[in-house]
Amino acid sequence: WTNYTQVWELANMVRAYFNSIVVSFFAVSAAVFTSAMCGFLFAKKQFWGRNALFIFILSTLMVPYFAIFIPSFFLYARFLGLKDTYISLILPYIFTPFGILITRQFLHSIPNELIDSATVDGAGDWKVFFYMIMPLARPILAAIAILQFLSVFNEFLWPLVMIDSRDLFTLPLELRFISAAQYQHPGRILSGAVMGLTPIVIFFLIFQRHIVQGISMTGLKG
Repeated sequence: WTNYTQVWELANMVRAYFNSIVVSFFAVSAAVFTSAMCGFLFAKKQFWGRNALFIFILSTLMVPYFAIFIPSFFLYARFLGLKDTYISLILPYIFTPFGILITRQFLHSIPNELIDSATVDGAGDWKVFFYMIMPLARPILAAIAILQFLSVFNEFLWPLVMIDSRDLFTLPLELRFISAAQYQHPGRILSGAVMGLTPIVIFFLIFQRHIVQGISMTGLKG
Protein backbone atom coordinates (compact mmCIF):
# COMPACT_ATOMS: atom_id res chain seq x y z
CA TRP A 1 0.00 0.00 0.00
CA THR A 2 2.96 2.32 0.38
CA ASN A 3 3.20 2.43 -3.41
CA TYR A 4 -0.15 4.22 -3.56
CA THR A 5 0.82 6.80 -0.98
CA GLN A 6 4.15 7.42 -2.68
CA VAL A 7 2.50 7.87 -6.08
CA TRP A 8 -0.02 10.26 -4.55
CA GLU A 9 2.79 12.32 -3.03
CA LEU A 10 5.08 12.29 -6.07
CA ALA A 11 2.46 12.95 -8.74
CA ASN A 12 -0.14 15.70 -8.94
CA MET A 13 -3.04 13.24 -9.03
CA VAL A 14 -5.65 15.60 -7.59
CA ARG A 15 -5.03 18.14 -10.33
CA ALA A 16 -4.95 15.42 -12.98
CA TYR A 17 -8.29 14.02 -11.81
CA PHE A 18 -9.76 17.53 -11.81
CA ASN A 19 -8.51 18.30 -15.33
CA SER A 20 -9.81 15.02 -16.74
CA ILE A 21 -13.21 15.47 -15.12
CA VAL A 22 -13.57 19.08 -16.33
CA VAL A 23 -12.59 18.22 -19.90
CA SER A 24 -14.80 15.12 -19.94
CA PHE A 25 -17.80 16.95 -18.49
CA PHE A 26 -17.87 19.77 -21.03
CA ALA A 27 -16.94 17.55 -23.99
CA VAL A 28 -19.58 14.96 -23.15
CA SER A 29 -22.28 17.56 -22.48
CA ALA A 30 -21.63 19.24 -25.83
CA ALA A 31 -21.48 15.90 -27.68
CA VAL A 32 -24.81 14.77 -26.22
CA PHE A 33 -26.49 18.05 -27.14
CA THR A 34 -25.16 18.15 -30.71
CA SER A 35 -26.01 14.47 -31.24
CA ALA A 36 -29.57 15.00 -30.03
CA MET A 37 -30.05 18.17 -32.06
CA CYS A 38 -28.60 16.77 -35.29
CA GLY A 39 -30.38 13.45 -34.82
CA PHE A 40 -33.69 15.26 -34.46
CA LEU A 41 -32.93 17.36 -37.51
CA PHE A 42 -32.10 14.40 -39.75
CA ALA A 43 -34.85 12.13 -38.44
CA LYS A 44 -37.84 14.46 -38.24
CA LYS A 45 -37.15 17.50 -40.42
CA GLN A 46 -37.34 17.82 -44.19
CA PHE A 47 -34.93 20.19 -45.91
CA TRP A 48 -33.00 20.38 -49.15
CA GLY A 49 -29.84 18.29 -49.19
CA ARG A 50 -30.68 16.39 -45.99
CA ASN A 51 -29.58 12.98 -47.23
CA ALA A 52 -26.42 14.35 -48.88
CA LEU A 53 -25.42 16.16 -45.69
CA PHE A 54 -26.09 13.08 -43.59
CA ILE A 55 -23.97 10.92 -45.90
CA PHE A 56 -21.19 13.49 -45.70
CA ILE A 57 -21.27 13.36 -41.89
CA LEU A 58 -21.18 9.57 -41.94
CA SER A 59 -18.28 9.60 -44.38
CA THR A 60 -16.13 11.26 -41.72
CA LEU A 61 -16.27 7.95 -39.81
CA MET A 62 -14.15 6.41 -42.56
CA VAL A 63 -11.36 8.99 -42.25
CA PRO A 64 -8.43 7.54 -40.26
CA TYR A 65 -7.63 9.36 -37.04
CA PHE A 66 -4.01 10.00 -38.00
CA ALA A 67 -5.01 11.46 -41.37
CA ILE A 68 -6.52 14.50 -39.65
CA PHE A 69 -4.26 14.56 -36.60
CA ILE A 70 -1.55 16.87 -37.99
CA PRO A 71 -4.00 19.26 -39.76
CA SER A 72 -6.00 19.45 -36.53
CA PHE A 73 -2.86 20.29 -34.58
CA PHE A 74 -2.00 23.18 -36.88
CA LEU A 75 -5.61 24.37 -36.82
CA TYR A 76 -5.84 24.50 -33.03
CA ALA A 77 -2.25 25.47 -32.25
CA ARG A 78 -1.31 27.85 -35.05
CA PHE A 79 -4.53 29.20 -36.53
CA LEU A 80 -6.76 29.37 -33.43
CA GLY A 81 -3.97 29.82 -30.88
CA LEU A 82 -5.50 27.35 -28.44
CA LYS A 83 -2.42 25.35 -27.54
CA ASP A 84 -2.05 24.58 -23.85
CA THR A 85 -5.69 25.37 -23.02
CA TYR A 86 -8.72 23.44 -21.83
CA ILE A 87 -10.61 24.46 -24.98
CA SER A 88 -8.16 22.63 -27.21
CA LEU A 89 -9.00 19.41 -25.36
CA ILE A 90 -12.77 19.95 -25.48
CA LEU A 91 -13.50 21.22 -28.99
CA PRO A 92 -12.48 18.09 -30.94
CA TYR A 93 -15.04 16.03 -29.03
CA ILE A 94 -18.14 18.22 -29.12
CA PHE A 95 -19.27 16.59 -32.35
CA THR A 96 -19.57 12.82 -32.80
CA PRO A 97 -20.86 11.37 -36.11
CA PHE A 98 -21.51 8.02 -34.45
CA GLY A 99 -23.71 9.74 -31.86
CA ILE A 100 -25.65 11.51 -34.60
CA LEU A 101 -26.14 8.22 -36.43
CA ILE A 102 -27.51 6.22 -33.51
CA THR A 103 -29.66 9.14 -32.29
CA ARG A 104 -31.19 9.51 -35.75
CA GLN A 105 -31.90 5.80 -35.93
CA PHE A 106 -33.48 5.85 -32.49
CA LEU A 107 -35.69 8.86 -33.21
CA HIS A 108 -37.15 7.09 -36.25
CA SER A 109 -39.03 4.93 -33.73
CA ILE A 110 -40.90 7.98 -32.38
CA PRO A 111 -44.19 8.49 -34.30
CA ASN A 112 -44.37 11.68 -36.33
CA GLU A 113 -47.97 12.08 -35.17
CA LEU A 114 -46.72 12.71 -31.64
CA ILE A 115 -44.64 15.66 -32.83
CA ASP A 116 -47.43 16.89 -35.09
CA SER A 117 -49.89 16.94 -32.20
CA ALA A 118 -47.47 19.00 -30.11
CA THR A 119 -46.99 21.40 -33.02
CA VAL A 120 -50.77 21.79 -33.41
CA ASP A 121 -50.96 22.64 -29.70
CA GLY A 122 -48.57 25.53 -30.32
CA ALA A 123 -45.19 24.03 -29.45
CA GLY A 124 -42.31 25.29 -31.57
CA ASP A 125 -39.33 23.28 -32.68
CA TRP A 126 -37.29 24.15 -29.59
CA LYS A 127 -40.09 23.15 -27.22
CA VAL A 128 -40.57 19.89 -29.07
CA PHE A 129 -36.85 19.26 -28.88
CA PHE A 130 -36.36 20.05 -25.18
CA TYR A 131 -39.65 18.78 -23.75
CA MET A 132 -40.35 15.80 -26.01
CA ILE A 133 -37.30 14.59 -27.93
CA MET A 134 -34.75 14.91 -25.15
CA PRO A 135 -36.79 12.98 -22.53
CA LEU A 136 -37.78 10.25 -24.99
CA ALA A 137 -34.21 9.86 -26.23
CA ARG A 138 -32.74 9.65 -22.74
CA PRO A 139 -31.58 6.00 -23.02
CA ILE A 140 -29.66 6.53 -26.24
CA LEU A 141 -28.24 9.85 -25.04
CA ALA A 142 -27.03 8.11 -21.89
CA ALA A 143 -25.24 5.53 -24.02
CA ILE A 144 -23.63 8.29 -26.09
CA ALA A 145 -22.54 10.09 -22.92
CA ILE A 146 -20.93 6.96 -21.50
CA LEU A 147 -19.08 6.02 -24.67
CA GLN A 148 -17.92 9.59 -25.21
CA PHE A 149 -16.79 9.86 -21.60
CA LEU A 150 -14.66 6.73 -21.93
CA SER A 151 -13.13 8.10 -25.13
CA VAL A 152 -12.34 11.56 -23.76
CA PHE A 153 -11.21 10.42 -20.32
CA ASN A 154 -8.76 7.88 -21.78
CA GLU A 155 -7.43 10.08 -24.60
CA PHE A 156 -3.65 10.32 -24.50
CA LEU A 157 -2.13 11.35 -27.84
CA TRP A 158 -4.10 14.57 -28.42
CA PRO A 159 -3.46 16.03 -24.92
CA LEU A 160 0.17 14.98 -25.26
CA VAL A 161 0.77 17.28 -28.24
CA MET A 162 -1.55 20.10 -27.13
CA ILE A 163 -0.66 20.49 -23.45
CA ASP A 164 2.69 21.77 -22.21
CA SER A 165 1.86 22.99 -18.71
CA ARG A 166 1.97 20.43 -15.92
CA ASP A 167 -1.04 22.08 -14.29
CA LEU A 168 -3.18 21.13 -17.29
CA PHE A 169 -2.11 17.50 -17.48
CA THR A 170 -5.00 15.07 -17.73
CA LEU A 171 -4.86 11.73 -15.95
CA PRO A 172 -3.25 9.76 -18.85
CA LEU A 173 -0.50 12.39 -19.11
CA GLU A 174 0.12 12.29 -15.38
CA LEU A 175 0.36 8.52 -15.52
CA ARG A 176 2.91 8.87 -18.30
CA PHE A 177 4.91 11.19 -16.03
CA ILE A 178 4.79 8.56 -13.28
CA SER A 179 5.90 5.87 -15.70
CA ALA A 180 8.87 7.95 -16.90
CA ALA A 181 9.93 9.12 -13.44
CA GLN A 182 9.46 5.81 -11.63
CA TYR A 183 10.65 3.35 -14.24
CA GLN A 184 12.83 1.67 -11.62
CA HIS A 185 9.81 1.07 -9.39
CA PRO A 186 7.25 -1.09 -11.22
CA GLY A 187 5.10 -1.24 -8.11
CA ARG A 188 4.53 2.50 -8.24
CA ILE A 189 3.81 2.38 -11.97
CA LEU A 190 1.19 -0.32 -11.48
CA SER A 191 -0.29 1.56 -8.53
CA GLY A 192 -0.67 4.65 -10.71
CA ALA A 193 -2.33 2.54 -13.40
CA VAL A 194 -4.84 1.20 -10.87
CA MET A 195 -5.58 4.73 -9.67
CA GLY A 196 -6.18 5.81 -13.26
CA LEU A 197 -8.37 2.82 -14.04
CA THR A 198 -10.52 3.03 -10.93
CA PRO A 199 -12.79 5.93 -12.09
CA ILE A 200 -13.46 4.15 -15.39
CA VAL A 201 -14.43 0.92 -13.63
CA ILE A 202 -16.70 2.71 -11.16
CA PHE A 203 -18.31 4.72 -13.93
CA PHE A 204 -18.93 1.59 -15.98
CA LEU A 205 -20.38 -0.39 -13.07
CA ILE A 206 -22.82 2.41 -12.27
CA PHE A 207 -24.00 3.00 -15.83
CA GLN A 208 -23.56 -0.40 -17.48
CA ARG A 209 -27.34 -0.85 -17.64
CA HIS A 210 -27.63 2.29 -19.74
CA ILE A 211 -24.87 1.09 -22.05
CA VAL A 212 -26.64 -2.19 -22.81
CA GLN A 213 -30.07 -0.58 -23.04
CA GLY A 214 -28.91 2.27 -25.25
CA ILE A 215 -26.92 0.13 -27.69
CA SER A 216 -29.75 -2.44 -27.91
CA MET A 217 -32.18 0.34 -28.89
CA THR A 218 -30.09 1.54 -31.82
CA GLY A 219 -31.28 -1.04 -34.33
CA LEU A 220 -30.56 0.41 -37.74
CA LYS A 221 -33.98 1.33 -39.02
CA GLY A 222 -34.30 2.89 -42.45
